[in-house]
Amino acid sequence: MTSAVIVRAAAIVCLSAAPGKDLGRAVYVARCSTCHRLEGEGTPGTAPPLRGMLGRYVVNGEGRDFLASIVVWGMIGPIESGGKRYNAVMPPFATLDDESLAAVLRYVLTTLNGRSAAPPAFVPTAADIRARRQTAGSAAAVRRMRLKLLEDG
Repeated sequence: MTSAVIVRAAAIVCLSAAPGKDLGRAVYVARCSTCHRLEGEGTPGTAPPLRGMLGRYVVNGEGRDFLASIVVWGMIGPIESGGKRYNAVMPPFATLDDESLAAVLRYVLTTLNGRSAAPPAFVPTAADIRARRQTAGSAAAVRRMRLKLLEDG
């Protein structure tokens, strides 16, 4: 069974159990919540919180590229977030289809980052994910992208 089939099956279960929830939530629950937790609060020392932390990346093209890159290629190496250190491997999710990856980014940006009252400045699409897949990337390169974004800040 392929990863895409598993995610679609999880989406069907999630959607039938909680009407009104979208594919992004289903992908998040199936793939991201193990480390980042259901409410995006993160796991100490391992996975940083996502809640309220990603809005800064939507303000420019480099940040948007980073968000698309992290779901495609993952990230490896120590980072600091919210004054705390984390060191684990975020696995790549390149086996998922473009719409599933765009949907999970939309879910994280709108639901976990307090943007559900107003549309976010950046609404990730399948085309954004497809564009990132067509460029060279790696988990280590994604970490370097993050460090540069924070330096340029």
